[in-house]
Amino acid sequence: MDIAVSQLLEEPTFKLTKSSDSYDDYTTYEYDEFNNLIKQTTYYEGTLEHEKIYEYDAFNNSIKLTSLNSEYINEYDAFNNLIKKTFYNEEGRLTTEYINEYDAFNNLIKKTTYNDGALYEKIYEYDAFNNLIKQTYYKDGTLKYEYIYEYDAFNNLIKETNYFDSALYEQIYEYDKFSNLIKKTYYFDGTLEYEKIYEYDASNNLIKQTSYEDGTLEYEKIYEYDAFNNLIKLTYYEDGTLEYEKIYEYDEFNNLIKKTYYEDGTLKYETIYEYDAFNNLIKQTYYEDGTLEYEKIYEYTRVQ
Repeated sequence: MDIAVSQLLEEPTFKLTKSSDSYDDYTTYEYDEFNNLIKQTTYYEGTLEHEKIYEYDAFNNSIKLTSLNSEYINEYDAFNNLIKKTFYNEEGRLTTEYINEYDAFNNLIKKTTYNDGALYEKIYEYDAFNNLIKQTYYKDGTLKYEYIYEYDAFNNLIKETNYFDSALYEQIYEYDKFSNLIKKTYYFDGTLEYEKIYEYDASNNLIKQTSYEDGTLEYEKIYEYDAFNNLIKLTYYEDGTLEYEKIYEYDEFNNLIKKTYYEDGTLKYETIYEYDAFNNLIKQTYYEDGTLEYEKIYEYTRVQ
């Protein structure tokens, strides 16, 4: 099965203006002078499938989205924070409304949702460093769940506590001196459920991830990199047995040119990527079990 996809791009921002395939399906995109998307039209087998119209304010905030069966309206405060979002269905009936409130530091402190008669509220609290430290969720005035967050001196999240339906969930995070996450431990009502261990190389690339469930090894992921820190191999073991391998190859510009997937040592999937002189992706070829499954062609037009 071959699929050809064409893309025309504007210069110099290279905004997508058209994408199409060999089935006469295509989408066109239009922009204003500030490169904001103002219209998106999709055709299926030559017939109009859907159309979206976007409107913006003087600060390029999206204030209205109109489609064939719905309409969204956004309102902002003087700091360009979204304070209200309303959804109308194809009959023009208001279905959902979001109200956002912020503190003096523009942190979201309350989100109120009205949805078909139901009231949902989320309350957010922060510390002096604007780290989220508490999140509470109410439905129709009744507390449903609560999250408590704790941080170290470097503002790394070190503990997450969740109270939900009288149950206690806890996640503990540990870091190395470079603030890389090295251990994550999950408890349910005080009992250890699972543990994840992370290891890094001298460039702070993740090289190994080990997961234990109820104290038993669950899986291992091994990551390998080239001299440019590009991921070149991912090996996955489950219960000590090799499950799959992913191999990545790059050109001299660090563009991904080939991705292969092996399952139980057998090649299953292969994707080939080709680029033009400007490093734009122009062709993507996908094989499954050695058979060509699809091919995508990308074309670019330099608009003056």
